[in-house]
Amino acid sequence: MKRVLIATYYWPPSGGGGVQRWVKFARYLSDFGWTPVVVVPEGAAYPVEDASLSADVPEGMEVIRVPIWEPFDAAQRLLGAQATEVERLGASAKAGEEKDSVASRLAKWVRGNLFIPDARVGWVRPATKAIVRHLLEKPAAAIITTGPPHSVHLIGRNVQRIMAQRGQPIQWVADFRDPWSDIDYLDDFHLTPWARQQHKKLERQVVNACDRLLVTAWGAAAGLLDISATEVRKRPDVWWIPNGWDAQDLPSPFPEAQAPDPETFVLAHFGSLYASRDFPAVWTAVRDWNLAAATLTDRRKIQLHFWGNTAPEVQASLRLLLPEEDVVIHGNLPHKQAVAQMAKADALLLLHNDTASGRKCIPGKLFEYLAVGRPLLAVGPDPGDLAWIMREEMLRASPEAPLHFHAPTDGNGLFQTLGRLVGTTLADAQLDPAMVGRYERRALTSDLALRLDELLASTPKVQMGNPERSPSVSP
Repeated sequence: MKRVLIATYYWPPSGGGGVQRWVKFARYLSDFGWTPVVVVPEGAAYPVEDASLSADVPEGMEVIRVPIWEPFDAAQRLLGAQATEVERLGASAKAGEEKDSVASRLAKWVRGNLFIPDARVGWVRPATKAIVRHLLEKPAAAIITTGPPHSVHLIGRNVQRIMAQRGQPIQWVADFRDPWSDIDYLDDFHLTPWARQQHKKLERQVVNACDRLLVTAWGAAAGLLDISATEVRKRPDVWWIPNGWDAQDLPSPFPEAQAPDPETFVLAHFGSLYASRDFPAVWTAVRDWNLAAATLTDRRKIQLHFWGNTAPEVQASLRLLLPEEDVVIHGNLPHKQAVAQMAKADALLLLHNDTASGRKCIPGKLFEYLAVGRPLLAVGPDPGDLAWIMREEMLRASPEAPLHFHAPTDGNGLFQTLGRLVGTTLADAQLDPAMVGRYERRALTSDLALRLDELLASTPKVQMGNPERSPSVSP
């Protein structure tokens, strides 16, 4: 069995999509000839926890825990919820809002300008030392780093350089779950021109030095390499492996189709709803549908259900546009319970940031929505990677499937689609099994293992960027 070392900040008991991606890869890699060794922080101050994800870590898997000092753990005690907002990467509030307190603005400025690329940068040195020490005793064929936090990639950069100096070179794959220097939340941190330049400089170092670039969306790779999406799809040194769904997470037995409620149609959203995902056109379309439904005896009203963190700005927007009985806001659920709850909805709602960096991301929730087999309404930037995968990959394979995509301002289109959703039965919500299966976690892990095999067999090394532009790396 070949060994691969995976360095990740997010790991159980952390919750969220970032931890699920690599917990699932690590779980299944051994089925395809690779033994994963995972390096994670000890004492991390995770903003969201989901202890149930620990069940996905196989017994006996080697997990190396390296202590981390979290500066915003202390800030949490000082600033309370404002510090949590900062550590949620700015996505829970819109940049420059006047309601920000002086303490909140100061915390954001410090986070953005003194901790580059992020507040976990203090973990780089101890994690590098621990990994090098481990590799000298137990060599591995490759190291994978995953970000955000993108400081984890600096660990890969350092390990690659040190191991080469020791005469034991190691292949390095940098996994970008989200963009880096042009991610939208950086605007919330009031970055100075110098700080922005440092982000770009570090990003370029990583992209130029890694052996392969792994992304969840083609747009992210295009931005990192400064080439078109068409060009990046032709690059053998860029791997596209999206997020996915795991059969182990689906409820068993799977809920049988039930007779629909004759009066209420449940449209459910799962996951965090930040202010950047507040789409009044969606709320207005629901309001207009329900106003019309009130005058007709055969039309079901739509009730919105939100599972997860819902930002105060979004709650205020909902209260402004919809009556209280049309909106139900729930709290967080453990991951498997959330998936089970998805299966009970009449249809699922996916809202994605309508920003420049949002165009370069594909929400992981999309794939779990597919797996539970409910009609789906996605709202996000158009053009963008979410629009691309739904139209070019999913609807091409399953053209009659109840998968709908709209831009956030397409009020008329949203209203028409709501009508189609309410009229869709579960018998109509059939997706092509081969298309859905393509995004199953085990199948995606098989793809990753195959690419790792090809990487080891490839010589000489293919450098990601222009070697002449690759800056020197300090210890």
